[in-house]
Amino acid sequence: MCAPSEAEKTKKVVKYNVMGEQVQKRTDTGWDISHARRLVHALDALERNRAALKNVFSLKDVQLPSSVLTKGFANTLIAVVWNGDMEYPLFSNYVSGANGWYRVAYDNKTGQCREGTPPFGLTVSFPTGGYITWARYNPTIGLLGQKLYKLTSSDDGKVNPFIIKYYPGLRKSVPAQKINLPRFMFLPSLVGIMNEK
Repeated sequence: MCAPSEAEKTKKVVKYNVMGEQVQKRTDTGWDISHARRLVHALDALERNRAALKNVFSLKDVQLPSSVLTKGFANTLIAVVWNGDMEYPLFSNYVSGANGWYRVAYDNKTGQCREGTPPFGLTVSFPTGGYITWARYNPTIGLLGQKLYKLTSSDDGKVNPFIIKYYPGLRKSVPAQKINLPRFMFLPSLVGIMNEK
């Protein structure tokens, strides 16, 4: 946790309640869902440029990933990473489904105190990471995208504690200069799946 420094009361320093050596290391953590968003774009680029890759680099189909790989990741997102709640969708911090803290006490040489990202703290990576475009491989992903759009666009989205905690940059009441980037990453992924009723 971040606590006031004994030397400088205005400065925060990391205070360890549990030492790293006391925590059992997990072997199933895997990639975090924020960084794994690269898979969305990489797999899409490989699929869209399949003919060019085969032609330019003289590759055979068996040398390129098939769409089964992308479908596997999409299914993992739903079966393992999603919390299974259609009303209040959340996503574990790691692709393996592990939902531990992320980057505890990681300051990236800034000298600032950062406690880390708590469980479900990277959940906003689902709408902003392009994952919703995988709806063509698993329709539940599209339904979750539509649900999040409705939650974040409704007037209730201004004060909904769930949205404020897990999807703050997508709230309807966020000033335009703060909302542009998260909304810019979210809205294009909804193209082709939105059914206004």
